[in-house]
Amino acid sequence: MCMKIYLQARGSYQTLLDLSTWCESNNIERIGLPDHYIVGKQRKDKDEPAPALDLLTAIAGLVRDTESMIYSVLVSPITFRHPSVLLKMATTINEMAKNRFRLGVGTGWLEIEHEVFGINFPDLKTRFEMLDEALEYLTQGMYGENNGMDGKYFQLDSVPILPSAKGEVPIIIGGGGKKKTPTLAGKYADEFNIYAGPEDVLKNTIALFYDVASQNNRNVEKLEVVFIQFANLIRAGKKVTMSTRSGEFITLKELIEEVTSEAARFFYINRKADQHLDFDLDLAKAQSK
Repeated sequence: MCMKIYLQARGSYQTLLDLSTWCESNNIERIGLPDHYIVGKQRKDKDEPAPALDLLTAIAGLVRDTESMIYSVLVSPITFRHPSVLLKMATTINEMAKNRFRLGVGTGWLEIEHEVFGINFPDLKTRFEMLDEALEYLTQGMYGENNGMDGKYFQLDSVPILPSAKGEVPIIIGGGGKKKTPTLAGKYADEFNIYAGPEDVLKNTIALFYDVASQNNRNVEKLEVVFIQFANLIRAGKKVTMSTRSGEFITLKELIEEVTSEAARFFYINRKADQHLDFDLDLAKAQSK
């Protein structure tokens, strides 16, 4: 098993660029960017604005303003963009910087951002059907072997499409579902992005992912499973209240400033994949002296 640390972040373009520069100098090779149009405290209060970038546009700039950082969009709701737009944005970013973009696609879950921007938000069953078709669309259109498709929601003519990005833009599917999500991931995903959790649940979920991939004649040795670990910060023996969905959090930059990068790295790698991280700030500072 290969153990690497990837980061997830959001913020202004300059914040993302500064973080990217720091990561490149600290041997962290990937940053995941959550694709949302409503972020922070505005998720609870519409009148509490917080800057939210179009992450695919931002990534196009970041791959040109950095040297080697790989960016994953985690994940783009199929309700936001027609798969033709995702296809062209992905292949264009890849033309700008080869092998440095990973395309995550999902059903979407944050209803308020659809409400605010007037985006249709179908029921979950419909969104899963749309996602399945969109993934077929992207697979056909992005890899230079387009056989076309005629789905209920999306259609694609069987014509050559360039530029292609076969083997250069991995598709990411992620989430905590026990059946539908790993099944779709097994059919289409190069990376299955899942939350850390109980070992038996992880084993069953990952096994289904690989089983479906094998049934679809995919090369399972090239597929990747990435775990998302939540970090609970502990200060003076008490858990620090944080929630990405409500916009209450402490940034990695603030954490490093408080405990040093060496202490942060030690705590992050000293956990198994099925465990979330309890990061004791006082202990980290004491050990870093």
